[in-house]
Amino acid sequence: MVLNLNTRIADAAVTPPAAPGEPAAPTGRPVRPARSREWSSDHPVNIRLSLPLLFGRFYITIVAGRERRSRERLAAEARKHPLVTGGNLLFLTAFGTIAGLAGLALIQIVIRGLFAAT
Repeated sequence: MVLNLNTRIADAAVTPPAAPGEPAAPTGRPVRPARSREWSSDHPVNIRLSLPLLFGRFYITIVAGRERRSRERLAAEARKHPLVTGGNLLFLTAFGTIAGLAGLALIQIVIRGLFAAT
């Protein structure tokens, strides 16, 4: 496939050439409506949070339910989005530290309450 300077590499890789009779985009590719990337909301667990922090907004999404993806898709997504990354390790370390400290504080409050009552 030959790419001209007006063709984005992503367009060339994803969009097939225009079929006879189809309207073509300026790059010679067919004109297609944009697909939205909406997630299905029929998950038993669907938690979405947007957190305003001092240095910007961050979001956390937790979606859980029965696995419906094929083994091939799971393997492809595991290669594209590996679990063990620096960002994931940093997040899990910070989350574990905060959860552990909160747990210790809760235990301390309970123990003080038990001994204060006697």
